[in-house]
Amino acid sequence: MSIGITKTACLKLNLYDWLTVSLISGVGAAAGTWLAGLLIYESQFSLTYEPSLVWLMSTILAISFIVCAVGTFYSRKSLAVSINDLLRD
Repeated sequence: MSIGITKTACLKLNLYDWLTVSLISGVGAAAGTWLAGLLIYESQFSLTYEPSLVWLMSTILAISFIVCAVGTFYSRKSLAVSINDLLRD
């Protein structure tokens, strides 16, 4: 992208953007699973729910990696175009 930054810096900005998106969805999914597990186990089974933090963190990392990889893959075409060309279309 020709806005005065190098390709490496552009890739880093793109990865930061996708990492932010993936962390929002990953943390939301983990928190939702935790909350649903607490509420369902307690109300339906009268059991305490003790989630594994290792599994939750590894799930968040896996979601982050996959979303960053797929997002970067699909946005690489638009990153190769100059700003003037994007504004003209």
